Amino acid sequence: MPSLPRLGIMRKLGALARRSITFTRQINSSRNFKQLVSLAEALGKLVIIITVANWLVEIPDRKALKDAAAWTVVNTASKNSADGGRSAQLALLNNDDVSLAGIDISKAHLSNLRLIGADLTKANFDSSHISKVLIFPVTSYFFGR
Repeated sequence: MPSLPRLGIMRKLGALARRSITFTRQINSSRNFKQLVSLAEALGKLVIIITVANWLVEIPDRKALKDAAAWTVVNTASKNSADGGRSAQLALLNNDDVSLAGIDISKAHLSNLRLIGADLTKANFDSSHISKVLIFPVTSYFFGR
């Protein structure tokens, strides 16, 4: 025969087990659980929509940061005659429709430079060594640029 304190603990554990089973059945069978799942799905979709909207809104900021980094490379490399990544960064700026008017690329060694449609008005290429270049400047005489 179990002792009195032990019997009390066993009764409490039994009652607790019955309550938890009843609670689990209520949750699984009730509309509240289904509503909770629906709410979680809706919140998940809302988070995705907000994330995509935020990404779309930040596109101009990312473009501006990319262009600023490209100008940093171009300006930093201007202190020496080596390419230093200038060719690629100038092409990137040109592809982003950034004006290259008045740029000073004097005494530079540039290769594989592609500046199709670039605005090179008053650009300085004095004493530059340029190889494998494709430059077709678009001027205001032809396209109103």
